[in-house]
Amino acid sequence: MARDATAKRELSASGSGRTLKGVGPATAATLLAYMPELGAFRKGEAACTAGLAPINKDSGKYHGPRHIAEGRTTIRPTLYMAALTAIKHNPVMRLFAKRLQKNGKPKTGHHRRNA
Repeated sequence: MARDATAKRELSASGSGRTLKGVGPATAATLLAYMPELGAFRKGEAACTAGLAPINKDSGKYHGPRHIAEGRTTIRPTLYMAALTAIKHNPVMRLFAKRLQKNGKPKTGHHRRNA
């Protein structure tokens, strides 16, 4: 309970993560609670920690598909919902998602089992 109160105070004091449409109080609170070191990461470390970095399945001459895995799995579903909201309400994110689809990436959620 004390942890929730501390996170709530930090969230209201800093406004951390609240500059992008789709990142609301629940997303910001989840990131503060499960990734308190968020501001100290180097490039790529946050994606790895959240379980969003593509992990390869290569061995010898075999180059398998990359999949997201591991990391702090409690964060992934929260970020997934924030991404869906951002794609729906933010024109910049919507264009980015369409460009990814045009380049062959699957539409968000099509291949998703459990986040």
